[in-house]
Amino acid sequence: MIYPPCDKKFKPLITKGKVYLLTYYRVKPCTKHYWPVDNKLAITFTWWSTVEECVDVPDNFAQYAYSLTSFNELRSLVDRKDSFTGATVLDL
Repeated sequence: MIYPPCDKKFKPLITKGKVYLLTYYRVKPCTKHYWPVDNKLAITFTWWSTVEECVDVPDNFAQYAYSLTSFNELRSLVDRKDSFTGATVLDL
């Protein structure tokens, strides 16, 4: 998440489908009003965050992202066809 005024600093630096090394960011819980990722936590850019594009991305760099279901939740998902389909292809 990049809140103003940091958005003006970082928007020109980030392009979908590229790989970046991020430093000096915060990990914060998502709120009930804004939950942009399928996770309870999200990365938040700060004024001191840095973004460096990785030019030499290894061929074996992960191109898929997924979230695991906790063991305690598995029984409640039996016979649900919408479960276990959370893989997302990254445009690299």
